Amino acid sequence: MAELQFEWMDTFSKRLTGALTRPIDKTRTILVFSPGGSIHTFFMQYDLHIFFLDAEYKIIKGYPDVKPWRVVKAPQGTHYVAESAASIPYMTVLSKLTYLMAVK
Repeated sequence: MAELQFEWMDTFSKRLTGALTRPIDKTRTILVFSPGGSIHTFFMQYDLHIFFLDAEYKIIKGYPDVKPWRVVKAPQGTHYVAESAASIPYMTVLSKLTYLMAVK
């Protein structure tokens, strides 16, 4: 598997469109929304893994294989939201997010 990479969704326009309007490599890209909150998967063409992170990038809650046309409410304390295509194994994404927590 290719090395995973983070893409930061840290402007209004990036957060507004997320993966909908930009080409995303579904085999290696993890989107990180900052600031993060509740998310939806409206108009998505594939399942997502969703992770809610606190201010120190610790995972508060993870949701594997979220189907299109769903809403996922952010738990209290969410500062960032990470999402990846479900084609990347859940535990691989979890491991990379743990790495993010260690280097930030």
